[in-house]
Amino acid sequence: MEEIIGRGYVLVTACYGDIDPDFDDGFQNGVHPLFYRGGQRTPAPDEWGSIGAWAWGLSRILDYLETDRAVDAKRVAVMGHSRLGKTALWQARRTSALPS
Repeated sequence: MEEIIGRGYVLVTACYGDIDPDFDDGFQNGVHPLFYRGGQRTPAPDEWGSIGAWAWGLSRILDYLETDRAVDAKRVAVMGHSRLGKTALWQARRTSALPS
C-alpha cells in the first residue's frame, strides 16, 4: 500500500459480495433486484450475472472517483484474481470504450 500511495495513486477497495453475493441465492440479494422489471425474479438468459454485476459496481465506484477533486481519475488501476480478474477486465474494457 505504501508503494501505491507513494507513487501518487489512491487505493480504494470494495467487497464484491456487497455488490452481488458469491453464492447461489437466486439473484435475490445484491444489485440485481434493483433492475428487475415488474414480476421478474431472476435475470433473463441474456442479462447479466454476478461477474457483470461486479464489473458494474466497479464502474459506479470509478464514476464517483471522477467527481472527487482529490483523485486523478486518469491514474486508476483495477485488479482482481480469478473471476475478479475477469471482472476487472470487463470493467476496464467498458471504461476504455467510453469517449474521453
